[in-house]
Amino acid sequence: ETTIATADSDGVAGHLKIAPDGNLLIEPVGSVMITSAGRTDFIVTDNADDFGRIAIDENGGMIIQTTDDAAAAAHMILQPDGDCTISPKSGHLYVYDSDNASDYAKFDIGGNGNLEISTIDAAGADAHITLKPDGAAIFEPATYTIFQNGNLHIGEKASATTDIAGYGQLWVKTASPNNLYFTDDDGNDKLISGVSSIISVMVFG
Repeated sequence: ETTIATADSDGVAGHLKIAPDGNLLIEPVGSVMITSAGRTDFIVTDNADDFGRIAIDENGGMIIQTTDDAAAAAHMILQPDGDCTISPKSGHLYVYDSDNASDYAKFDIGGNGNLEISTIDAAGADAHITLKPDGAAIFEPATYTIFQNGNLHIGEKASATTDIAGYGQLWVKTASPNNLYFTDDDGNDKLISGVSSIISVMVFG
């Protein structure tokens, strides 16, 4: 076993610096172990205020941190040349906003691949979920779609959108009060709410 050590009798400034004018290659037969009070910092050039950090706690928990002292540009990019798999044994994945541990989104993976997405607003009920696709939002359940414990709100608009063969549109037309319509793929609008709709069903079946 070979040990390279530095000592500062008055403090912890006995640093060790390796500065090759080329690549630094470490080729151990076994593992590489780096320990420094449970953390390792990666610094570009001599700027100690901008760094990446890997820290280990007493339970073996790992924190990967990036810090940009002057702004918020210390982004983290994962670029595997293959799949990227996250496999927590608990089945729970949490996403927080900064250091706020009370408000978060949670992904729960259960048996059979069941997925539950929940949002938590500790102080109220404003943890909304918004989907903003730059294109169509497509749901293709193998069986059926279930809405529980609430209502479905559809925003009103002046008319249906462009017809697509093989698809119909369910939408709410702007009026006072507004009305629920169905538009078939030939562009025919059919009122399915209000008095006239009820009369139409009674007369024409």
